[in-house]
Amino acid sequence: QGDPASGQTLFASKCQGCHGPQATGGVANPGSNAGTVPALNPITPGLKNADPKTFAYNLDLFIEHGSTPAGTNPLVSMLPFGDKSMLTPQQIADVIAYIMSLNP
Repeated sequence: QGDPASGQTLFASKCQGCHGPQATGGVANPGSNAGTVPALNPITPGLKNADPKTFAYNLDLFIEHGSTPAGTNPLVSMLPFGDKSMLTPQQIADVIAYIMSLNP
């Protein structure tokens, strides 16, 4: 189980540069002609799922491998934090819990 409070601290140090404070969107997505930002609050509809387990799984894929459930998108420059051992599995669970807490 992830801890949202610990996840908030990790999000502030690892994620908010691109995703903005409270995950409301930061810098424009690379390759986006529309200038869209990678907001996680509210979550991208394609990533959010009514089933919390699926939602958490989708977030885990993205944080761990830098890819979406549909596979790697060449316009996405998300670091694979798990693959690069930049976050432990527990830290990833904490960040997921924090993001999910922002998207009830």
